Amino acid sequence: MSNKKINLSSKSIYHYTKGYSVEGILRDGFIKIEGNSGRAFCRPSTSFVWFTQKGSYPICALPFIPQLKYTQMDNHFGVVRPSINWKELGEVIGGVFRFEFSGRDDRVEKWTKSSFRSKNISNKKIQQLEMTANRAEDYASNFWIAHKEMALIKCKLQKYIDGIWIDLLKFDEFGFVEELTNYTLDDVISMCQERLCA
Repeated sequence: MSNKKINLSSKSIYHYTKGYSVEGILRDGFIKIEGNSGRAFCRPSTSFVWFTQKGSYPICALPFIPQLKYTQMDNHFGVVRPSINWKELGEVIGGVFRFEFSGRDDRVEKWTKSSFRSKNISNKKIQQLEMTANRAEDYASNFWIAHKEMALIKCKLQKYIDGIWIDLLKFDEFGFVEELTNYTLDDVISMCQERLCA
């Protein structure tokens, strides 16, 4: 499998997600704002698409799977932190994926410079969000947000395989797909459907 690198010409930001979410994103052609997607068990404190500069999957974005103790976020707050078995987790959730965008994309803004944060910094839920991210070493200063659904243009889809991020698909400025590896769009969708949880 080739690991062809595509230069996005500036600092990259990532939207990390689970395989069982990727299929819907690819079919829709955009990433939904939180609360309008996924399997949220409570109303979110904000309504954004979230990104991070962090090059690895954020702890605060891990899905909680009771039988996998390393997915419990509070286990990552101490001095001794559990290691994550990415292969095992990927088998449960249909793979570990991320969408890579440019930090120069005019649809996003840095969280710490956003007007929403400056207006709501005294809000307890926002303070908790940042404290949790910082304790998990995800750091709120790495966060970026989009206020609207994020169309899949000028981005790449990557999958974490054997310790490295592999480019699977590239989306051009019109949202057309360029296949970067031996996988087709249908192959990627099938890959996401192979999981242990429904």
